[in-house]
Amino acid sequence: VYPGKRFNPRALALDEIQKLTLDLQKLVYHFGGNINKWTVDEKGAGLVVGFGLPPKAHEDDPARAVNAALEIDRLMAETGIEGGIGLATGTIYCGLVGSSRRREYTVIGPAVNRAARFAFAAKELILCDEATRYASQAQFQFQPATVQHLKGLPQDLKVYTPSEIGAAVTAPMEVIGHSHAMRAFGRGFRSLLAGKSTLFMLEGEAGIGKSTLVRHWRDQARSNGIRVVAGAGKSIQRTTPYFAWRNALRELLGLNRRSDPAAARARIEAMLGLNSRLKLFIPLINDIVPLGLPENFMTEQMVGKIRADNTRWVVAALVAEMARKERLAVMIEDLHWCDSQSIALTEAVANEAQPILIVVSSRPVTGAEQKKPLFTGVQRALQRIELNNLDTSESRELVCRKLGVNYVAPSVIDFIFRKSQGNPLFTEEIAYALV
Repeated sequence: VYPGKRFNPRALALDEIQKLTLDLQKLVYHFGGNINKWTVDEKGAGLVVGFGLPPKAHEDDPARAVNAALEIDRLMAETGIEGGIGLATGTIYCGLVGSSRRREYTVIGPAVNRAARFAFAAKELILCDEATRYASQAQFQFQPATVQHLKGLPQDLKVYTPSEIGAAVTAPMEVIGHSHAMRAFGRGFRSLLAGKSTLFMLEGEAGIGKSTLVRHWRDQARSNGIRVVAGAGKSIQRTTPYFAWRNALRELLGLNRRSDPAAARARIEAMLGLNSRLKLFIPLINDIVPLGLPENFMTEQMVGKIRADNTRWVVAALVAEMARKERLAVMIEDLHWCDSQSIALTEAVANEAQPILIVVSSRPVTGAEQKKPLFTGVQRALQRIELNNLDTSESRELVCRKLGVNYVAPSVIDFIFRKSQGNPLFTEEIAYALV
């Protein structure tokens, strides 16, 4: 994945360019990327960044690139620098070019060319291709596609603009297999409608279908008038306090990344009603969602454990207040990547809010982490749901649906099943590779 950033260097002094470079380096390295080079020509200055270059490949490199692009865009807006960002995903050459007298490490390929063209055409936007959108749509929302003809590219391309963190709105998710999980959610769903709370934990290996189930349940809940807020842990944010709750709290408060602090405070106060004691603790929400809320005489003195305890208390109380007004579900994915503060906040919400439906998902916990049981402080029972691989008939159904056919030869299904062992993600990818 190669984001390219172009801007006019003549508008900056040398020390400003140096500071900008350092800030960009910190952002890119934070998300696991590599800066390949700066380029300067008659069109302006450009920064070429790679995600997934050896030896720093990750399973979510496209999403990391989108996240980095959003943060770079925010940084450029704060510093008043105009420019565009281009994102493209694909297989490219990375290595040395040149001769024995002069050589350099570079990246070459169609994806690099697309990213450069997008950056030049973007002006003050972020543009990405279909491959980047497809690979990161579980974590980001994108504005509707436009078709553009870009100079130097042989055909028109669909171009997208990432806008917000949070899963894109997609067609209803299809669930194959996992009937025991579907029955369990049905019981929890009915319990919420009856005014009771439920806490589910989905456990399964990577690719087993946890995200598909969570999104299916999300769509089902929303279609029945239940308000759903969602968040997720990320491997790159394991040490960021409360990161898994950042998006969930934004959704709950109806805020976005550029909300005005005064308007945000007024909205939160309206949600809390007449509870004047809680209103004093509103600035603590900054520790989860950076809203720029000014500290007061009480919160500015809070540090360490006292501040963390009160932050959990005020957010749990806010969620409880909302749960009393409307049916509410909270869904937190990838708990295995969550920081301890996010897990503690989930426990606090599970204890304070009534009624509420909470769903968390996680890969199986192994090693030293097995000695740290989750949600031991939750008063109500945690219902664990273990997801297993698909059987042969379910694998056949999945392959047929994904390929849009009614029949696949048994020998092909047997081959796919032997290679995938019934893992839904592997089954899907092998089926696509055989087409």
